[in-house]
Amino acid sequence: MARETSSASDYARTYPILEWTEDGMVAAESVPIISEYRIQVDVGGLPCMSVMCTPGEDRAMVVGRLFSEGFIDGIDEIDALDFEAVDSCLTRASVRLAGRSEPLVELSVLEVPSVGAGCQVLRRYASRQNRDDFLTVGAFKPWSVADVFKLDRLFAKDSPLHKLTSGTHSCYLMRHGDLVRCVEDIGRHNTVDKAIGWTLLNGIDRSELVAFISGRVPTDMMRKAVRAQFGVFVSRKLPTREAIDMARRHRVTLVGDVAKGRLKVFSGMQPVD
Repeated sequence: MARETSSASDYARTYPILEWTEDGMVAAESVPIISEYRIQVDVGGLPCMSVMCTPGEDRAMVVGRLFSEGFIDGIDEIDALDFEAVDSCLTRASVRLAGRSEPLVELSVLEVPSVGAGCQVLRRYASRQNRDDFLTVGAFKPWSVADVFKLDRLFAKDSPLHKLTSGTHSCYLMRHGDLVRCVEDIGRHNTVDKAIGWTLLNGIDRSELVAFISGRVPTDMMRKAVRAQFGVFVSRKLPTREAIDMARRHRVTLVGDVAKGRLKVFSGMQPVD
């Protein structure tokens, strides 16, 4: 079964540790340590992906990753999604898709996950071997500086699992000035996929959302934002040059380096306030 726990304490175990300084031991205490495990994603009976992630929100994790990696274009293409716990560190997700007749083929060269991505893709559809083939050009959306700074203040208050373990990245989603979702995971890429999966499962229009992430924005992260067509994609960190070029080419608003009441707009239209 899928792991869909919602309490931060469900994602961590307490371990006894010793804390030292240069002057010697200062404490013997028990601290909460974040968990991780692997989801093997089989599509039509064939192993297609292996994802390392934080337990919990498994359905959103798998749906979001299927979307961002081009296996589906919408939630209506999933005919069935079942989970089987193999052991405490491995869950198998079995996906049956409706209306796709083209074959899944093994990648001629296995993709190497970027640092922190935690995902190995083994097969793709024959027509989608090039990951950019299923990206579309959108349209820049109106956005608000006030919303970005409001998200930054919410982020500064910390998210539940990070507050408990100091071991996660996060993705915050805001719509019309209101926070609608906070997703956490050990992998920054996973947080975006879980957020995308949540929008698909709940019929949320991503073009109305501001997505605020804790990690930096290389091209593989920007590709997820382009695929999702978020209204605004924001990071406290900086994007790469290639990520900026991708955002501008696909007309996705990209904001970064948000700190101390300042931000930088790398792609997009002028804000409305």
